[in-house]
Amino acid sequence: MKKATFFLWFYVLPLILHAQQQASGRENFVARLDSFIPQQMGKYGMVGFSMAVVDGGLPVLFRNYGYADLEHKIAATKETIYPIASITKIFTAMAVMKLQEEGKIDLQAPVEAYLDELKFRYAPGFRPITVHDLLTHSSGLIDNIDNGSMCAVPPEPESIISEANKLYLTIPAGLKRNYSNTGYALLGCLVSKVTGMPYDTYIQQHFLAPMEMYSTGVVKPGDTLPLLSKGYLKDSIVCNETPLRDVAAGGMYSTTADLTQLCRMLLQHDMISNRQLLQGATLQRMMTDQTGNLLLPTDDEF
Repeated sequence: MKKATFFLWFYVLPLILHAQQQASGRENFVARLDSFIPQQMGKYGMVGFSMAVVDGGLPVLFRNYGYADLEHKIAATKETIYPIASITKIFTAMAVMKLQEEGKIDLQAPVEAYLDELKFRYAPGFRPITVHDLLTHSSGLIDNIDNGSMCAVPPEPESIISEANKLYLTIPAGLKRNYSNTGYALLGCLVSKVTGMPYDTYIQQHFLAPMEMYSTGVVKPGDTLPLLSKGYLKDSIVCNETPLRDVAAGGMYSTTADLTQLCRMLLQHDMISNRQLLQGATLQRMMTDQTGNLLLPTDDEF
C-alpha cells in the first residue's frame, strides 16, 4: 500500500524558487504556497507536509503544514523527523565517491573485486558489473530482492550478499537504466567492507557530523525518536512503520532543517566546518547525466 503522508521537496524547490523570483517576491510566493499546498494535501489525503527553500547556499524559507501526529495534534515543524527513503542513496553515493577520491575504490572495477563473497550468476557473454553500474542503476539487477523492501530487522551485509548470489542475471550491465535498491544495498556492503566499519558509522563520521546534521541517521529497530512523524494511509489511517530492508538504499531519517545542510554542500560545493567533504569536481560529476553511454536510450537523466 502506498502511504499518503509527508513529502520533502528536496529536488524541486530550487526550481520553484527560481521561477518565483521572476514574479512579485517573497510574500506572494508564500501566499501561493499557503493556498496551493493545503489544497494538494486535501486532494491526496496528506496529513502533514514540511518544506525548505535553499537559495545561494542558505535556507531562506521553512514552511510546515498539518500534523506530524494527527491524533495528538502535534504540528509538523522543520525539526519533525521523517523517513527520507531514497534520499538515503545520496549519502551512499557520496560515501562511494569519497572512497574513490581516496584511491580506495575504482568505479570501473567489478564489484566482486571489493566483495569477495559476492558471486553473481552471469549469463554467457555478460561483462562483470562495475561499481559505476551500481551507482547509475545500470547494472541489470532487479529492484528488490527477497520479495519486497520491508522487513522486521534490517539484515547484515552478509545476508544481503547471500541473497544477491541467488540471482540469475538476465539483463547485461550497461544495457539500460533499471532502478535497483539491490544495487545500492550492495554499495552499502562495499562501503562497510572497504572502510572496515558499519555503514551507518561511516556516514555519521564522514558526513552527518561534519555537516552538523544532528537529527539525521539510520532507522534502527527499537529506536525512540520523539520527533518522528507518524505514517498514514489515505483517510488518515495510522500505519505501522516497518524498516526498509536495504538500509543503504532507503533506510535513513532526517528533518527539513538538516537537509538544507545537504543542499548547501551539493549545490554550492561549500566548505563545511572548514572541511571540503567532497571535491568540487566530484560533486560536479555526481550532478552530470550518466545515461549517455547506455545501449538502450532513455528519456530519463540519471
